[in-house]
This record gives sequence, structure tokens and C-alpha cells, in this order.
Amino acid sequence: MKMSVSLALLILYITYKCDALVITQMIVPSHVQRGSDFVLRCLYDLDGDSLYSVKWYKGSHEFFGYVPKETPQFRVFPWSNFTIHYDEKEIGKIHLKSITREAEGRYKCEVSTEAPHFNTDYREENLTVYDIYSDGPSMVGNPTNDLKPGNQLRFTCSFRKSRPKPILSWFVDSQETVNKVESRYVMESSLLSTDKSSNNIVGNGNSPGTMELWSAESELSIWPTARQLERKFLNVACRAVVLNESIYQRIASTNVTTASAFSSVQLQQQVHQQRSRTSSISSSDNSRSGNSGQVSASMASSHHSRDSYSAASKGQGGSSNARPIVVLLELWLFVVGLSAVLLS
Repeated sequence: MKMSVSLALLILYITYKCDALVITQMIVPSHVQRGSDFVLRCLYDLDGDSLYSVKWYKGSHEFFGYVPKETPQFRVFPWSNFTIHYDEKEIGKIHLKSITREAEGRYKCEVSTEAPHFNTDYREENLTVYDIYSDGPSMVGNPTNDLKPGNQLRFTCSFRKSRPKPILSWFVDSQETVNKVESRYVMESSLLSTDKSSNNIVGNGNSPGTMELWSAESELSIWPTARQLERKFLNVACRAVVLNESIYQRIASTNVTTASAFSSVQLQQQVHQQRSRTSSISSSDNSRSGNSGQVSASMASSHHSRDSYSAASKGQGGSSNARPIVVLLELWLFVVGLSAVLLS
């Protein structure tokens, strides 16, 4: 009998809880940059009950409340010097404008119903405020135009002023490396603004706070391997990440010329010079060959004329008185041929 009563009560309790108020969704961004805006949303299902209140808390501090049976229905209790707006059409939707460091923390949405159930449900989420003053990492080093085996490369990467700490990492030819890496962090403090705006509901800002800003510096020392030196360039990169890669990531990189690339350039220059010399020699040889051909042709023409005249003389009887004339004619033809060669 007792077991039956207990089971019945359990069923009633489960049924009651299943039919009760429930917060279906709570939207709080995980990371927000200082000075920006963001939205909080609290969605709920009353399951037929009447709403008593919707409240937002930052930590233990209530900063927004909606109670439909009170006057005024909407109330804001700011805790810092940034603007808080509420949406009258969507109860539980809050806009926070130009946030400061104090916006960081744990947020809670609490929803309650009227009698007879007086149910209450709540959910909580964390929010982190980050800040970045740097345009990205800067990198300096001792690159050389003739990197050879045994040479040491040293680079320094720096990133100034962010919160939280920036994480610096090194990559050589797109591969992350921890070879001889030394990192240092320096914390700086800056006063938060206490300015107010009379046109908005803002925080009291009675006491200025401080924001911790971090600067980082990392040094890399590497001795490139023989395989790395086979390529024309060695790429060295420094990456800065704040929080995670999806929130903030910037990369600075440089290419270092290896001895292989330097030798290749020299070899190409030598090949070009050799081809130029070969081309000049070939042109000179062709010129001389052409002149030799002209000399041979002229000499052949001279001999042909001389032979033709000799044959004609013999055909006429070959008088001994014509011999001196033949010699003079041969000499004249030789001189004419030689002159033609020299003039060409």
C-alpha cells in the first residue's frame, strides 16, 4: 500500500514537473570585445501559467527586472558605466552598449510564475571581455641572402597590449616549431573610463577600475636542415592568437633566400653569359666562312677565264709572240679577283 502511494506521488511529481515552467533557451555570447555591443536573450515556456517576473543577474547583482503587476513594470539596476536597453516586445531581451571590463562574469536569467504554482526556473552562462590594441604581431630577424648549412637564424616576434594574454607560436615552412623558443610576458594596467551619458541608463561609475593588458615577446633560433636548404626559400612565420583562432588570429611572415636559390641564380647568369659568348663566336665564324667562299669563287672565276683564253690561243696556232700577253692577262685577272675579295 505504501509503495503504491509513493509511486503515485512520484508520477504526480514527474507530471507536475513536465507541465511546469521551463527556460527553453538562454543566449549569452561567450566572448565580447571591450567597447562593443551585445545582446542577452532569455526564452521560456510558461505552460499556461501566468508570468510573475523575468529577471537578469550579473553575479549576485540584479540589473534588470520585469514584473507586469508592478509600476513601473521595467526596472534597470546598472552596475557599471555602460548603457543597458531592454526590449518591451520581447520580454527578457537585453541590449548592452559600449561595454567595459566590468561586463565580464556570470549571467543568470530567472523566470517565475504566479499562483498557484509559483514555479521558478533559471539558467546561467559565462561571458569574457577581451581587448586588443595591437594591429598584429611584428617580426624582426637576421635573414641572409646566402643561407648555408650550419647558419643560425634568429627572429623576434612581439605583440603589444591585449587581454587576455596573447599566445605566440612559430612556423617554419608552414610547420609549427618549438625549436629554441623563448617567450616573455609583461603586464600593464590602464584606468577604465568613468564617463557618463545623461541620455541613457548607465552605471554609477563611482570608482574607476583597472584593466590588465598583456604584451608578449618570443624569440626563435633555428638551424635549417639540409632538406630545407634544398628549396629556394625558407618561410618563417609568427602567429598571434587571443583567446582562440576564431576570435583573433594574425600572422607575420618573411621569406629567407637559401644558398640553393643563390647558386641557381649564379648558374643561370653563367649559362646566359656562356650562351652569349657562343653566339658571338658563331657569328664571327659565319662571317669568315662567307668571306672565304667569296675568295674561292673569285679565284675560280680567274682560273676559268685564264683557261678559256689559253684554249683559244692554242686553237689559233699558239704563237710564241702571244705568250707575254697571256702572262699579263693572267696577272691582271688575279689582281681583279683579289681586289673584289678585299672590297667585299
